[in-house]
Amino acid sequence: MLIFLSSFAYLCIAVMGYYRRDRFLMNPITVMFGIWAILIPLSSIYAYEVPPPSDKCLIIIFVGLMGYLLGNVFSNSKCSFAVNGHIMNQPETEYGFNYKILYVLYIPPSLCFTLMMICLLEMVKLSM
Repeated sequence: MLIFLSSFAYLCIAVMGYYRRDRFLMNPITVMFGIWAILIPLSSIYAYEVPPPSDKCLIIIFVGLMGYLLGNVFSNSKCSFAVNGHIMNQPETEYGFNYKILYVLYIPPSLCFTLMMICLLEMVKLSM
């Protein structure tokens, strides 16, 4: 039941996204929520003996899609944000990346990915 309710909710959000964005069908909200509105009911038909997603999985998908929706709505809003007295939506203001901070922030995900790949390879070796 939760599968069809969530699919209906995603379909409603996709339709609202269509009307919000100048009635253009290929906007990010309509495409993303339309795809999930199709995928979730299709996942419940036991195709290829794959079990349907659990309620916990559907909640995780819901939280992720709501984060996507909020990010999409706020990134395209017409309001301006002031940071330290600078208005962020001024077109003549250019902001650059601080690559030293980005390189430091890149270290933990790359270590985590490397450890996951090592664990995956060990699991493959054990299964052979």
